Amino acid sequence: MVCPVPFFKKTAVDDNRGFTLVEMMMATFILAVSILGLASATLTSIKTNKQNELRNAAIRLTNETVESYLVESIDTVANDKEKKQVNLRGVNLEFEVVSTVNSLTFDLKQIQVDVNYEYQGVPFTNTAVAYKHRSI
Repeated sequence: MVCPVPFFKKTAVDDNRGFTLVEMMMATFILAVSILGLASATLTSIKTNKQNELRNAAIRLTNETVESYLVESIDTVANDKEKKQVNLRGVNLEFEVVSTVNSLTFDLKQIQVDVNYEYQGVPFTNTAVAYKHRSI
């Protein structure tokens, strides 16, 4: 008995194996866009991390300055302005610490500490306010 339709008929289309040029170009384009997206996300995360480190250093300086004023006698607390160097990742960065003291009453003083710094040409300030009472 002869089978009228062959089971495996090879055509020119069936013999081609692999990818076409258009498929390769599309895959390369998708890969390139993905890599560019990942590079952009990486750069953004590095920039954000650096900003956070600077902000944390400013907060530490603010807290240290306020605590040092709270330890002092109320009579020795006065306005002050100084520059401090902080080492972040092996780089010395400059912060300006400005302390303003206001006498609210004879027994109470308001201490405002501003820590100023700059990142990529943009100025930033971290501010804290504390109150010192004579009995404390």
